Amino acid sequence: MKDKEVLAQTLRGFGLKQIALIIVVCLLGYFVYLYQKSQGVINDTSLALSANQFAQFSGEIHLQWLRQGKPKQLIWRNKTVILNQQGWPESVAANKNGLNCALLWQGLLDTDMLLNNQMVRVKVLGDNLGYDSGCLFYLAEQTGFEYWSKTGQVRLVQVDKTLL
Repeated sequence: MKDKEVLAQTLRGFGLKQIALIIVVCLLGYFVYLYQKSQGVINDTSLALSANQFAQFSGEIHLQWLRQGKPKQLIWRNKTVILNQQGWPESVAANKNGLNCALLWQGLLDTDMLLNNQMVRVKVLGDNLGYDSGCLFYLAEQTGFEYWSKTGQVRLVQVDKTLL
């Protein structure tokens, strides 16, 4: 009789351990899901803040360009900024003319091409009917922002696979 009671008690304890383990695994899975879901929101918010900063800094540079009599380049925050004919930044600390998107990101935002430990990707946007060319800064298959060099426009965009 004692053997049956010990066996029954052992089985009950074993079943409770399995149930507790399943609950812990389910909770861990749920927390991982919440983390991944919130990471996308964090990345979108960080990119939106970077776009706002980029717009603010390019506006500061444009204003300085107007105040200084429309030079081809100027010193902004101890950096040489190359400007186009409309006074918008095209490159930072480069010896060549033309739009250099990666140097703009690094020079204006004063940071590497990383956002929340993810690589920021860059695509040079083609000439828009002879009117404008620009940059697309984005995280893989998420939101991004465009910078149009002849107008200084910065706008958030939803990046999908067709743009890339």
